[in-house]
Amino acid sequence: MKPRCTRRIAEPLLALAMFATSLDAFAAITVGLSTSNPAPVAGGAAFSYTMSLGNDSLVGASVATLVLPNNARFLGVSIAGADAGRWSCEAPAADDNGMVVCEGGILPANSAATITVVAQFDGNMSAGVRLATARFTASGQLSETQLQQSVVNNASVLTSTEEVRDGRRLYRTSYLQVNGDSSMMALLHSEPLPLGAALRFMAGTKGLDEHCRLDPDANTVDCVARRLVPGTYALTLVAEVPDAMFSDGFE
Repeated sequence: MKPRCTRRIAEPLLALAMFATSLDAFAAITVGLSTSNPAPVAGGAAFSYTMSLGNDSLVGASVATLVLPNNARFLGVSIAGADAGRWSCEAPAADDNGMVVCEGGILPANSAATITVVAQFDGNMSAGVRLATARFTASGQLSETQLQQSVVNNASVLTSTEEVRDGRRLYRTSYLQVNGDSSMMALLHSEPLPLGAALRFMAGTKGLDEHCRLDPDANTVDCVARRLVPGTYALTLVAEVPDAMFSDGFE
């Protein structure tokens, strides 16, 4: 009876060992993700993501995807390593949420390849953390990793003013010079009026004058610019000031 009992135990163990070997065939499919610039500037120089693909399994692997962060523009892709010539990559479509898909090549067992994607962050974005995701698949098995970048918005603003008096009228033009690679986002610009002055006219460069209003309690003209690309902007105000207050100007 012992041999019969031994056989009954040995058969499940053998099946379990074969199942474990099957799983091991997929367990060593790996993907790594790195970048040439962990703190890129919005609207600044292009940078690269590098996907490092590894396959130590017994089965060929053939699909790799990179999901670009929000506001990142795809500029190009290159492939090196095993079977590099057979890979084909597609740029993100408008509705693909920035997904670069590379497929067609077969990464043989015990081999490696790299996929380098060149990108650039749009200048019209605020600073913050952005996340890229790399995926590598083989026969339904998936390896995935993510990478964070701290995007910098380097926009700055210099302001200058010119004021002309004509009788009881005051003409004041403020110039805003936006410098840097990035756009200035959500800029609040406030122009104080003299006490008792009546605003007669207001005009400005598109983008600066789209959301301007008079605050009668604070006696200011407040403008909120959602986005100003690098360049010079102007805002002109014309106010009528009472004779007794004329000497105060825009103070």
